[in-house]
Amino acid sequence: MGEIKLKLNELIGMDNIYKQLQYAIKSREITQKIFPSLLVDGPSGTGKTQLAESLADKLNYYFADYEAASFNNREQIAQTIKTETNKATSKGQKLLLFLDEVHGFKSRSLQESLYYPMTDWRITTSTGEIKFPPFTLVAATTMRHKLNPAFRNRFDIKLELSRYSARDMARILILHLWKQNILYNMRAVAILAHHCLGIPRDGIKYLNSCLD
Repeated sequence: MGEIKLKLNELIGMDNIYKQLQYAIKSREITQKIFPSLLVDGPSGTGKTQLAESLADKLNYYFADYEAASFNNREQIAQTIKTETNKATSKGQKLLLFLDEVHGFKSRSLQESLYYPMTDWRITTSTGEIKFPPFTLVAATTMRHKLNPAFRNRFDIKLELSRYSARDMARILILHLWKQNILYNMRAVAILAHHCLGIPRDGIKYLNSCLD
């Protein structure tokens, strides 16, 4: 069973998150300015990627995702931003770049290399300065304490995700079953929701194994 793509207001258990984002979304709709940079903190598997992808859909932005640990130097970061903003522009969209496990950068200097791209849309490399169109950076972390405080402060919006209640977990599992027209036993769903300890990723994985 594949992952279900959800609208931002359909994300179960994220009502408060949606309320926090609504003002910024409406503001950008009026001003047409780029959506502000966003830091998402929370345990693994609690929906950070899904949140970023749903936000991109809401904004009609081009979505691209990368693992922070995959970058070895600022030249790679610069080339990635340039390539992905070009892709977005070719589709008539802005870029929403999602960097997962952003604490996993190989050095603090790589965190620092994002300072100017996040605000001035430029980056200096060994071969000179590279400029690109404004884009939105959404960075996710499970270890906020490993981030440079100066880097954390660069983000205009900071969100915290937590483990889901058993009730919300059951709703997530039912939604996945319902969207695929799969009949289910409510008691079995409730038991599964209880045992996945508030992590949707684990719940979906267990659900998949039951359906195979």
